[in-house]
Amino acid sequence: MPHGSGRILAINPGSTSTKFGVYTKDGAELVCTARHTDEDLAQFRGRSVLDQLDYRAGEIKSELQEAGYGAGEFAAVVG
Repeated sequence: MPHGSGRILAINPGSTSTKFGVYTKDGAELVCTARHTDEDLAQFRGRSVLDQLDYRAGEIKSELQEAGYGAGEFAAVVG
């Protein structure tokens, strides 16, 4: 779908989960929570939270692809 679709991807990373959703002017199309176990996050202990970027982005991309969304479908991404 073209950028004109007005879809916005909103991302809210937390300490043990990453919440994200796809929104249009009509409301939410998709709302997800990716939960991160202690084992998932163990590799990042003692490091900057920014070191989790690739890990969390991968979780989001996977969920979006499963729901049928491609990267080029969003007019904006916010966090």
